[in-house]
Amino acid sequence: MIEKGLTSDEIKAMYSRDIRRDPLNSLKWGILFVLAGVAIMLGNYLHEHYGVEEGIIVGMVCLFVGIGLVAFYIVASKKTE
Repeated sequence: MIEKGLTSDEIKAMYSRDIRRDPLNSLKWGILFVLAGVAIMLGNYLHEHYGVEEGIIVGMVCLFVGIGLVAFYIVASKKTE
């Protein structure tokens, strides 16, 4: 690179990683993990105390994650306006 005549600033610019994180992406994953955790806890509670089958946990996780994605869409669409 030095042989090609690049300055030290140009070399640093080639190797520097300017990572800009999208806060909405973190919000999306946060909502999904929180609601998936709530679904698992609620499913376990229903199984232990009311004798509901364990298979309901999978359905609840899918339902709650779907609700989380819809909630994220609403929040993200208001932020981009």
